[in-house]
Amino acid sequence: MAMQKLDVSGIKSKKILAIGAHPDDLEFAVGGTLLGLGEKNTIIVVCVTSGQMGSHDEDEYKQDLLSTREKEQREASAEYHASRILFFQFPDMFVTEQFKRLRKRLIKLFVKTRPDIVITHDPWTEYFPYHPDHRAIGFAVFDAVIASTLPRYLKKRSVAGKPLDPKPQLWLMHPHEASHAVDISSVYKKKLALIKTHKSQFDGGMVWKDVKTFLDEHFRRIGKEIGAEYAEGLHIIER
Repeated sequence: MAMQKLDVSGIKSKKILAIGAHPDDLEFAVGGTLLGLGEKNTIIVVCVTSGQMGSHDEDEYKQDLLSTREKEQREASAEYHASRILFFQFPDMFVTEQFKRLRKRLIKLFVKTRPDIVITHDPWTEYFPYHPDHRAIGFAVFDAVIASTLPRYLKKRSVAGKPLDPKPQLWLMHPHEASHAVDISSVYKKKLALIKTHKSQFDGGMVWKDVKTFLDEHFRRIGKEIGAEYAEGLHIIER
């Protein structure tokens, strides 16, 4: 499938839910896209977990790490003008075990916020290593979007509010097969700065020099598909 170039500068007055499994997921995958969307749209960030397992320091107290990672996410999200940040605080690495609870919480959120666009993980992607929380959240979002459109389902589950009509677009990040690519060349340095905001992740397990080399190669490869220096890939599912 040939990728289409998506110009996010032409998107405005949309309500966007950006849902990541952990602090830093959105910045790594679609930080440039969010920088392009932030000024003209309303962005609500959702972190399903607070990345409590995201350290190579076995002695770091879980609550301290949770607080640190949430703080880092707030700082990063402010750079692309997110209006709200929601921390669900599901247990990191164990989202699959609480799938039904997550799905219901997402349904309530969708009905309440009525997003035009939902950005989240592609549950079918094959890149390695792929976190089990990413897959679980991708599937939960798919289920929740469909359920949010069904009045009988909402009534049966005691979800207050009108069903969604129309469904939001789904933008899948790190996709199995990208349908669109966003040129992020002009904001690539800012994207890297967003990622570096998550300082707790560069504690010895990840070395910034190696991470940057990987990112440069990855986003250059996508950029070549649309004639750009750097680009982020998305699979967009239309309404």
